[in-house]
Amino acid sequence: MQLGNALLAALGIPQRDKIECFVADFALRQGELQTRALLLDTTSNITSGAGTINMRTEALNYQIRTESKHFTIGALPAPISITGSFKDLSAMPNITRLALRGGAAVGLGVLFPPAAVLPTIQFGIGDDHRCEALAHRGK
Repeated sequence: MQLGNALLAALGIPQRDKIECFVADFALRQGELQTRALLLDTTSNITSGAGTINMRTEALNYQIRTESKHFTIGALPAPISITGSFKDLSAMPNITRLALRGGAAVGLGVLFPPAAVLPTIQFGIGDDHRCEALAHRGK
């Protein structure tokens, strides 16, 4: 088992995270699902989502954001927008946020090469317990 995990890690295939909590709450009004809460809590990340799903026009306008729970180096986190019709969806990271972090890394790298890593550091949000708060609110 250890050898298999080491091989997958060497190939760049991440280990599976344990799902600690998943909360999804939508309001349906006139054929449109509006997100009240969407949260996926795993052992290493918290992923949240917001947006609308229009069932009448079969269109999606959604944004997903992932935050690391632990200290991470080499990350360029950016929200991912999922938009379009159900037949022709497109998913794309927020280019502005990605460009700002990437540009900062390049700029710092020109001035002082070891500083280029600074914009790619995430300190982590710790073991955030948002799921518990949402579960209690729903009771």
